[in-house]
Amino acid sequence: SGYTFGTYVVDQKYYMRYLQNQLKLFNIQFIQKKINSIDEIYANDSSIDVVINCTGLGSHSVNNDSTMYPIRGQVLRVRAPWIKSVWFFGSSYIIPNIDNVVIGGTAQKGDWNTNASLEDTERIISRVSEIFPSIRDAPIESVWAGLRPGRTPLRLDSSVITHPDSEKSLLLIHCYGHGGSGITLAMGCAQDILINHIIPYIKEKI
Repeated sequence: SGYTFGTYVVDQKYYMRYLQNQLKLFNIQFIQKKINSIDEIYANDSSIDVVINCTGLGSHSVNNDSTMYPIRGQVLRVRAPWIKSVWFFGSSYIIPNIDNVVIGGTAQKGDWNTNASLEDTERIISRVSEIFPSIRDAPIESVWAGLRPGRTPLRLDSSVITHPDSEKSLLLIHCYGHGGSGITLAMGCAQDILINHIIPYIKEKI
């Protein structure tokens, strides 16, 4: 037994590029740098009013959050243009993207290994091909393993803190620990941050 429904599939490679381009239209600057703690962002810059910590699994170290844990996921991208629908069955799934089809997967809690495993690859192909035999003949384009940011529950909260070098306050918001549902929950979390944290903070300061 099962169920079907119509919905959207987000191809993250293109979606993230789209979001970045949209932000650039508003002159948003992107700065890539390594930090060891969240307070490095605002410690020497009293002009900052709001910090939103979305460091995911990085919060294990930069925010000293010991409740964070990795959920290792391995997926394959295969050339299978005949697959047109998303399928979830047991721990396996098939998700058609624009350029290829993603098949998976694994959800190995506490595993920090980001190297692809041949054993996992064979297991994924075996499970998926039990339902869709044609997948066994689909050319593999890539094999990838990554770490989902696990936390129970995810963290979405805020606090008002004082700049270390001034009396000025700033709003520090934490939003991380979404596991494998980051894209799914992104818009809802963004709305929550705006409506329940940033807007009340601004109104209080006016």
